[in-house]
Amino acid sequence: MTKPVRELRITVNDRPLIGHRTGVGRYLERVCMHWPRDSGAQLHGLLGRAQRISRTVQPHPPLRSLSRLTLRTLREARPPSDSVNLTRGLSRWAFRRGVGMRQRIAARSTGVFWEPNHIPLATTRPMVTTIHDLSVIEIPQCHPPDRVRVWEAHFERLLAHTDRFICVSRATGDAMMRCFGISPQRIRVVHLAPTWASRPDGWSGTACRAAIGLPVDSVVHVGTIEPRKNIKTLLDAAHIRFRRGEPGRLVLLGGLGWGNRRFWAQLLEHPAAEHVLWADAPGDEQVLAALIGSRGLVCPSFYEGFGLPPLEAMAIGRRAVISTAPSLVEIAGPAALQLAPRDIEGWAEAMGMLLENDPAAERAARAQAQRFTWARTAHRHAETFAELAAERASSAL
Repeated sequence: MTKPVRELRITVNDRPLIGHRTGVGRYLERVCMHWPRDSGAQLHGLLGRAQRISRTVQPHPPLRSLSRLTLRTLREARPPSDSVNLTRGLSRWAFRRGVGMRQRIAARSTGVFWEPNHIPLATTRPMVTTIHDLSVIEIPQCHPPDRVRVWEAHFERLLAHTDRFICVSRATGDAMMRCFGISPQRIRVVHLAPTWASRPDGWSGTACRAAIGLPVDSVVHVGTIEPRKNIKTLLDAAHIRFRRGEPGRLVLLGGLGWGNRRFWAQLLEHPAAEHVLWADAPGDEQVLAALIGSRGLVCPSFYEGFGLPPLEAMAIGRRAVISTAPSLVEIAGPAALQLAPRDIEGWAEAMGMLLENDPAAERAARAQAQRFTWARTAHRHAETFAELAAERASSAL
């Protein structure tokens, strides 16, 4: 184990903590919340946000205070435009004079610079960069063209200036070695963890369904609707069950991401779009209540960097059915049923299986999820930074 480095300063690009927290923002928030007090290292946000994160875990609100889900049929969804201009937003941030000044100040005072979101906006050394997934590189057809162009323009610079890569799964670390020939010595696999460790007291399935308006016998999918999530397979499977008159209701919980016209036509004009329900971007507590009130979660993604929704379902004792995407298999292990992404009949049968009570499978799911904690995740981050700082100090002698 790496010995703590005294008074090590870690400057982090804490821009993901501004405004609405996306997945990266929530990841950074959790690491800050659980940062080990005895690590000998301190986090300092480039914008001053990281050090203001409260270390107190807030209690869950009473169920009666939760808003009901606004459930519509998928047919009623209105897709966004074909592409989002990500390049322009990145350029405005990266080259605005005030931010550039803060980066230069950070470069003179930092012990280690940490970029938590793939592409660093500064070239400070030593640097640690978190890689969540390489889907933009490995399946570019599943991303907006502007996002692909940003990666093509900036990712090589990332490789040159990063000393350590924190990869959120072994699958992501393997992708870094496979796609870019990154040495294993530069990679540290640090798993994420569920947002909640257990089911809140008093949050029964019946009470949760009543609080948020979730139908009985719901099977849920949690995540942004975009091409790599493979939603069409779920629609195909749900429609098979609907035609057979079999019970169960598929509910999609997540915002509308990107997609070209063909992608949205496949979903919104699908025969299942009339009976599959959708709720746009529910809050964390609504998602928790929906998972508790559901019969289980389905995740047929073609590609994931980690796979947090299945793990969060398992943490509160709900079974998950996952695709054979490597990271999902790595994280969920044998506690989840694994299916090929395009096995439509298999997914239809799995939805029916989730409607059946199986206490042993629920206990196995909960036990698997308990292996992942944010305290352990934050500790592994601190170890990585301390190890790099010690290495650099030794080489300077």
